Amino acid sequence: MFRNCISTIVRYVSTSKSTKSPIRSGVTLAFGKYLLLTNTVSSGVLMFIGDISQQEIEYRQKKLPERYDYGRLTRMVIVGLGLGPLHHYFYVWLARVMPARNMSTIIKKDYDRPIRDVSFMYRSFLL
Repeated sequence: MFRNCISTIVRYVSTSKSTKSPIRSGVTLAFGKYLLLTNTVSSGVLMFIGDISQQEIEYRQKKLPERYDYGRLTRMVIVGLGLGPLHHYFYVWLARVMPARNMSTIIKKDYDRPIRDVSFMYRSFLL
């Protein structure tokens, strides 16, 4: 009798449906279904953080008359929001071209980054 009761409980526990936490579900959605949105927003946020940090440094060095230039911050966020989708689709394409996940492939994917970034910035400033 006791064994039947324990085996029933164990069977119930082992077959019960596990529920994901809301945080885990959110992370799964952000880096799965909504990856483009995640990359775009994170690019804009990182540009914002980088520029606000730089402006703080410049202000403390007495290079800026005001603490924050909100027009500059807005432009940097817009650039980040514009670059996010470009980088997203580039890395999706790169993952298709180089599907292996080993150290040599990672190095190959990152090897041309400085060249690519410099050429992109040069072409952007020509506009």
